[in-house]
Amino acid sequence: MTFIDLKLPDMDGIHVIRKIKDTNTIPVAITAYQSVNSVLDALQSGAYDYIIKPVNINDLEILIAKALVRHKIEEDRKKLMDRYQKASVIMSI
Repeated sequence: MTFIDLKLPDMDGIHVIRKIKDTNTIPVAITAYQSVNSVLDALQSGAYDYIIKPVNINDLEILIAKALVRHKIEEDRKKLMDRYQKASVIMSI
């Protein structure tokens, strides 16, 4: 899981989210400047969720727990799809 501030000094946080969204990490946007556009941009760019600064620890704990469950489900889905595809190949022989 990676937390990316949307307002970085040398680059745009949205750019970072787009770069890492297809890796094995869960990008979460952090911003002190909540606007509908920035939140939508982050989510449409691949952020799992966003959190507003200052960070509320309870909200952060819930977000992390939900993200890890979702990540586990996605990993399990990929494994099952791989097994299904291998079984389909064997069955077609």
